[in-house]
Amino acid sequence: MTKSFINKFILVTCLLLLAFHVFAAGARVYFSAPLNFAVGADASVSLLADSDTPINAYLIELRYDPQTLEFLGADEANSIIDVWQKGHAAQGEIIAFEGGSLKPWSGNGGNLVNLRFKPLKDGGATIAVLNVSFYAADGKGTMVSPAAENITIPVAASASGASASRDKDAPEILEFLFVKNPYDPGQKILGFKVGDARSAVKDVFVRYRTWFFNTPWEKVELPPAIPADAWSASIRVVDGAGNVSERTIYDWGVFARKFSSLLAVCIMLLIIGAAIFKKRMVKLK
Repeated sequence: MTKSFINKFILVTCLLLLAFHVFAAGARVYFSAPLNFAVGADASVSLLADSDTPINAYLIELRYDPQTLEFLGADEANSIIDVWQKGHAAQGEIIAFEGGSLKPWSGNGGNLVNLRFKPLKDGGATIAVLNVSFYAADGKGTMVSPAAENITIPVAASASGASASRDKDAPEILEFLFVKNPYDPGQKILGFKVGDARSAVKDVFVRYRTWFFNTPWEKVELPPAIPADAWSASIRVVDGAGNVSERTIYDWGVFARKFSSLLAVCIMLLIIGAAIFKKRMVKLK
């Protein structure tokens, strides 16, 4: 094997790798946050993205110092991510999430997720991007590795203004709808998008009805699958300040099919009952 052949082999291998892994100069992730935090006052930090390349999948890991910040939760208000494959719960000092966009996205300042923290002590609070990968909407899933910018925010000893505890505005239910499950005709998806500009969303609960009574409230992070014959569903959203919003939606097509069948059975039973009653009355005469 000649040296020329080895060099050509290495070159071809590198080109093949680059075909599936693009370091995009026009792509980056960065944070948007208040100029400073205050100990004990909830604060929201947004993770944003820029990309010249249309992308439709995202994988991100963040790191923070749990001795400095307490992670309270996250919400996807106005996020470019529509489908969440993995929740954004913290494990130790790591916050990890991944998801995709139903419609390819490109541009500047795309909101990925809003994170809510409570500063525990004064000084500086750092949130770092540990790992980030985007995937191009090119039919091949080409990896795009954006530049990552960390953030360090000064933390004052005490709150000097309105804190999240004074937030009186209820969280927004931006979308709540039934979505057909393409993989299981026996189920449908409860799609939702919620947000809160001040305190961020803390908890989301859902329940539904297949007949007369609601199921118990169930806490969810991702849009849940429910039976396809559910005709009513409700959502309850709680923000970091304890404000609550609720909404109920109805699938009138399912309702009509269910209760028209029930009505037909009731009418049939009434007819049968009337016939039996009439027959008995004739015998009594």
